[in-house]
Amino acid sequence: MRYYRLTDDINFPDRWYLCDMHDESMKYVHLSTLHMAKLITAEISKEGVSMDFTTSDNNAIPIVTESLAKALSREKNVMFIPTIINGNHDENNYYTMVATESIDCVDEEKSEFTKFEVDDPVRPDRAGDYSGFFKLIIDKNKIVDKDIFRIEKSETRLIVSERIKNLLESEGFTGLKFKEV
Repeated sequence: MRYYRLTDDINFPDRWYLCDMHDESMKYVHLSTLHMAKLITAEISKEGVSMDFTTSDNNAIPIVTESLAKALSREKNVMFIPTIINGNHDENNYYTMVATESIDCVDEEKSEFTKFEVDDPVRPDRAGDYSGFFKLIIDKNKIVDKDIFRIEKSETRLIVSERIKNLLESEGFTGLKFKEV
C-alpha cells in the first residue's frame, strides 16, 4: 500500500487562507487539545475562493466542507468538529478534521530531516521532535490497517493511504495536494 502526505494546494487559483482558530470558550486551538473542542471558530486571513480542504496557516489544521467530511465519516481514527468561519459567505458547512492517531513510523535511515534540539531558541518544548523534512520516508511495517494518521513527533504532517487518496480524488474535492511518502 502507498501512503501520501495530505496538504492543501497552495497553488489553487485565487484561494482563501484561514488562520486563528478558537474553541467555544475562545481559547486558541492547538493540535494537542483540538479533539476536546465541541465547536471551533476560524478566521479568514486572506479572502478568496473557498476549498473543500484547507489547512490553517498556523498549525496546518485541516478544515473541510461537509461533503468531504461525509465522504470520510466512516473512517476510523478521524473525527469532525463543527467549524464556523467568520466572514465566510458561501453556503457550505465546515468541519475541523482531526486525525486521532499518531504513529511513530518515520524511517530515519532513509529520510532526510532536522529535529528541534535541547535549548532550541524557538521551541525548547519540542526537543527531539521533527522540525522539518527534506525527504520523508515512512516504514510501512509500522502501519497496520491505518488509513488516516499523523506522524508522531511531527503532528502537522497528515498521512493518508492510497485508498483515501483515490476516494477523495474520485469525488472531485478541491484544495487537496498529495505527495507520496
